[in-house]
Amino acid sequence: MGSKKTYQGIRIKVLDHVRLLAQVSEPVLVSIDVAKAAFAAAIVLATGEVLRIVRFEHPTETRVFLELLQLIKDKARELTVLMEPTGTYGDSLRYQLGLRGFAVRMVQPKRTHDAREVFDGVPSKHDNKDAVTLARLHVSGASSEWRPLDEQRRAMRAVFDQYYGHARAAETLFGQIEARLARHWPELEQWLSVRRHASARALLEQYGTPQQVAEQADQARATLRRASRGQLAPELIEGVVDAARSTLGIPMLAEEEALLKDQLGQLSTHLDVCDRMETQIETLMGKDAAFARMRPAVGTMAAAAAITYLGQPGKYSCSRAWLKAAGLNMFEISSGTHKGEVKITKRGPSVVRQLLYMAALRAIDHDPIVTAWYRGRKAYGQDRKNAAVVAVMRKLHAAQFYVGKHDVEYDSSKLFDVRRLTFEDPATNTRSRAMPPPRTVPRSTARRAGRASKEGGARA
Repeated sequence: MGSKKTYQGIRIKVLDHVRLLAQVSEPVLVSIDVAKAAFAAAIVLATGEVLRIVRFEHPTETRVFLELLQLIKDKARELTVLMEPTGTYGDSLRYQLGLRGFAVRMVQPKRTHDAREVFDGVPSKHDNKDAVTLARLHVSGASSEWRPLDEQRRAMRAVFDQYYGHARAAETLFGQIEARLARHWPELEQWLSVRRHASARALLEQYGTPQQVAEQADQARATLRRASRGQLAPELIEGVVDAARSTLGIPMLAEEEALLKDQLGQLSTHLDVCDRMETQIETLMGKDAAFARMRPAVGTMAAAAAITYLGQPGKYSCSRAWLKAAGLNMFEISSGTHKGEVKITKRGPSVVRQLLYMAALRAIDHDPIVTAWYRGRKAYGQDRKNAAVVAVMRKLHAAQFYVGKHDVEYDSSKLFDVRRLTFEDPATNTRSRAMPPPRTVPRSTARRAGRASKEGGARA
């Protein structure tokens, strides 16, 4: 193909099969640019010469394309198919290629994007060019074997997708309900959070408006005690009832009350499904040995997500590869005197980072060793606390790799150099380098207990 016609494509309907096959005399690469319907496939010799770029519609012309590949394979005796892992659009074609015994390799889309100007010096990007670029990247050694997901990981991904569909809907409803309460009962959030307290949701779902809570105060108190299983302090319950009596909010119309109750009902349904999905995820992962070792480090959901979306830690050569797969590897853009900020790439599956972020916050709140290391970070001292949380995420993710790949148990004292850490005793607000005892209550509870003991001593 001439240099001026490097990216010229032809419809598979009008392709001259005989003429094409006459040019095939050595191992052949077929690189496919995947789209929703319009696919482009570059037929390239191992020398890099582009024989033809074929365009076909999926799925109406896919069988014709597969027959063409079989003819090429019979002639060349060796055929390698290249594709990008672009979502689900190419999954059915890749499945059919596997059934027919074709070797399928993949090239990451980021490589194709970055190489758009490398081979021809033109910063253009279109389907035909991408198909040719895939083949040239493969020749450069930028491809890897495509290993389809096993049934367990496919099942886990389906459960996670279902879980996050309901979780996103619940998050939207939380925002709508909080906004509505800011208009009609702004004082409630000072006592109970709709997001954190099921008792607040139960109270609103049953009574709807603060006026009804004030009118049926005794029943409202009983509802709060029952919904919280007796965990709410009497002072807090009285505070909610008093807030209902003296609210500054706009009285609700009947239609607004009906809307609020409907939103609360939908929210309850979504949260129930999320709870069932979490139980199902734990059941599906229950027999996985790596998951059992990783769970104490980051919790059930984060450990399950790591194995589901990244695979077993054992298939990674080192912890840096494991961090890179999750998008937690670092990068910076610096030049001359300009020093760019160091950030994480965020190129892995976002669900892994989201759950790991929540696991890091829990570890910071409950593990005194993690707390001491987190507070000792330079970013924390510069009031860049989120960067310090990301540093904890990287540590915990590396811990997942180690305990998942090796038959060892998670121990946070082995993850950090405790000799360099300064620990804080929340009961006395003193700091020392001695190893603290394991924390059995949340830091907030311990601090309240410390303040109470100080106040009691002062009163005495």
